[in-house]
Amino acid sequence: MALARRPDDVKSREDLFDFITDLAEEFETGNTAGWRNRTLPEYLDGMSSWLLAADGAYRNLKGTPVPEQPTWELVAWMLWAATDHE
Repeated sequence: MALARRPDDVKSREDLFDFITDLAEEFETGNTAGWRNRTLPEYLDGMSSWLLAADGAYRNLKGTPVPEQPTWELVAWMLWAATDHE
């Protein structure tokens, strides 16, 4: 997946809006080669699975534990991971 923005770039609500807009555009244009989860049920299942594995997955991605208080960036990681996580 080649988004214009990466989850690391999301620091504010506006950044998250832009990130979600990019995800939606990627899906709408069929640029989903990196997406394993292409239906809403698959996407939501991927998101819930990622949340269960978030401690290890986030540490692998960021090198730090999942924040106790969710951040805009964490939400972006969750949305991004849901495109591919089983």
